[in-house]
Amino acid sequence: MTQEEKRNRFREEFRYANEFVLDPGRFTPETFEPYNSLVTLVTLEVVFYAFEPEGDEVQKQLSELEQFRRRLVTRENGEKAWDIWGEQIPVYGEVGDFDMTYTNPDFRPLLVPYLAGDQTAVKGNIIVIAGGGYAMRCNAYEGFNVAEYYRSNGYNAYVLQRRISPYHPANAHLDLQRAVRVIRSRAAKGEIGHGDRIAAIGFSGGGATIYGAVMDHYGHMLPDRYDPSYKPDETDHVDSDLQAALYIYGTGKSIQTTENPHIPPCFMVTGDLDEYHADTDSLLRYSEMKEKGLDAEVHIFSRQHHGFGLGDGNCDSMKSAPEAIPGVELWPKLSLAFLERTLK
Repeated sequence: MTQEEKRNRFREEFRYANEFVLDPGRFTPETFEPYNSLVTLVTLEVVFYAFEPEGDEVQKQLSELEQFRRRLVTRENGEKAWDIWGEQIPVYGEVGDFDMTYTNPDFRPLLVPYLAGDQTAVKGNIIVIAGGGYAMRCNAYEGFNVAEYYRSNGYNAYVLQRRISPYHPANAHLDLQRAVRVIRSRAAKGEIGHGDRIAAIGFSGGGATIYGAVMDHYGHMLPDRYDPSYKPDETDHVDSDLQAALYIYGTGKSIQTTENPHIPPCFMVTGDLDEYHADTDSLLRYSEMKEKGLDAEVHIFSRQHHGFGLGDGNCDSMKSAPEAIPGVELWPKLSLAFLERTLK
């Protein structure tokens, strides 16, 4: 097999992966989870760490990936993903090449719902945005598992599958804005509870996505400000303000430049050895929030690096035997206390 043939084999499998891993509700857990875990591993190796296709180990993993994909079993009564845009999708900026990216040209942003059983007793709604910068979606340990955690604690949770590279980051911010509006619209129709209580939690690039939406895509701001060819529909006129924002090792540099009059209370978690300086950014964000008289909470764990997920050890797909991180595993419970105080 030539080098070009190997690269084409990679491209083909990634196209399959980009389609199948977005919506776990379509498949039985026992067939989906092995596929999703291996997809995450191979994507990190190929897209982030630029392993060459001729590597024997990567070739072996691709063969295993194909086998797992062929074993996927469709689930009849799984929760269906929500397509958040209508006939149009606003696009900001130039769109680059899709070759060897973690998305497909025909991708449509969506919400994967994890709904609480009793909507009359639900505590609120929380949008989960996995990290991976703006290059991939680390759903395996910063998405689906996080949504399950908040659902088990009384919330409706939704994993946002946002646009990523080769799209400009502003498109992910538009997707979050639209997601808030879709949830609020469904709540107004009585389909789910508490449209007045919507939070978002983002990991790394997911946190940056929340920050971008809070800064530039809030309230009743319309998408045609970023794409003049887009025609706003009824959903675009729904308020897109968040009632709470949770930034997990990912936030912005400063809130001083935004004109948003409704900056939501924020909860921030990071480690003091964060490679992307989320610790210093979080302290700056905290100081600015307090100066403005806004609610903010920050937790910085000592000797911790970027990307610890829920703190249960399921945070690095390159590990074969994950181990819980003492102390860090407490932050999800702290976030529940924050949400209880904030979403009232």
